[in-house]
Amino acid sequence: MATERHQSGITTPKKKSTSEDAASRPERVDLWLKMLREHAQIKNGEKILDIIVSENSHKNYLRYEDGSFDAVIGNQVIQFFPYKIRLLREVIRILKPKGRLVLNVFSRIELCPCHLAVLQALIEQGGEIEEFRTPFSLHDPMELGDLAADSGFKEISVVRKTHEERFGSIKDFISTLHLSSDVAEIVWSDYLKDFIDADGLRVLTTSNFLFARVS
Repeated sequence: MATERHQSGITTPKKKSTSEDAASRPERVDLWLKMLREHAQIKNGEKILDIIVSENSHKNYLRYEDGSFDAVIGNQVIQFFPYKIRLLREVIRILKPKGRLVLNVFSRIELCPCHLAVLQALIEQGGEIEEFRTPFSLHDPMELGDLAADSGFKEISVVRKTHEERFGSIKDFISTLHLSSDVAEIVWSDYLKDFIDADGLRVLTTSNFLFARVS
């Protein structure tokens, strides 16, 4: 089970917008929306939508009616989506007045030591580096806050949290990364051996959590 080790507030002052998707074509966006699947649930009397990246899904959560949800949660999703502001504006559409958004994205890879060790192995052994960097591509808390502001969200805050996870083996951890690299298992063991103790592989993961509301 993940346990929180550190927490600090980060302010998100406004800076110049980098809206790369302002003129994107809806039909192109729809191709990416097919990668999304959703899980709607009722929790404490509120209707909540979880959005999750899935290559095998053909559902499109943006087909929900206006004002359908009290909250939308995205866990490691938005950094994979090429038209981020368009996605967030559609989230606003399906949220009720005063509805909440919670996003979780990886912080800098330097704050995730096991992931950094994997990246070092990929660099030195000729593995798929860019593929592995993508999950960390939205690591800047100011950029994350600006995306929400440019999309129309209010009451925006970003909090950095570091969690500890335990894996029974290095192989178990590597399997969660979905790498296409053919770096040998013995190489992973060499780069990650310093993170093993009597309880298994200790993985620290630092993420930025965005909290925001609609008007």
